[in-house]
Amino acid sequence: MSPAINQAVLLLGSNIAPLQNLPAILQALRTVYTLRSKSDVYESLPVGGEGGHYLNLAVEIECADTYAILRDHLKEIETSLGRIRSEDRNAPRTADIDIILFNHRIMDQKLLEMAFISIPVAQLYPDLIVPTPENNLASLASRLARSTWLHKVDISF
Repeated sequence: MSPAINQAVLLLGSNIAPLQNLPAILQALRTVYTLRSKSDVYESLPVGGEGGHYLNLAVEIECADTYAILRDHLKEIETSLGRIRSEDRNAPRTADIDIILFNHRIMDQKLLEMAFISIPVAQLYPDLIVPTPENNLASLASRLARSTWLHKVDISF
């Protein structure tokens, strides 16, 4: 019996040398997982902290990992790329990888609040039903986009 294949949507981000670190994150993911799709790259201001602007994109992967194993492996990738964890949860970082959806279930509620998450994820799953008045992720992302500084960057990794 082969292992179950799970789908996960990850948000990748960096505000320390993002033009080098985001491709490194993608390469690390490709060595272990099947990359199914990716969003455009978006630039945003750091939330609640100092540092340069973030570059973010969403990717959909297939994996045989459970949620917990995937989460632990993503932390290992972050650490291997120089991520230093401190008491400051908003400190600048070389690599930030968050599991936003796992098997189409929302795993990070910030998806419903933050444009820098909802907009790239909506490119991959525009019709995802969300528990908001907008009812789908594309409509929610459109509303959130009007209330924050965020723009698409013409970069492809």
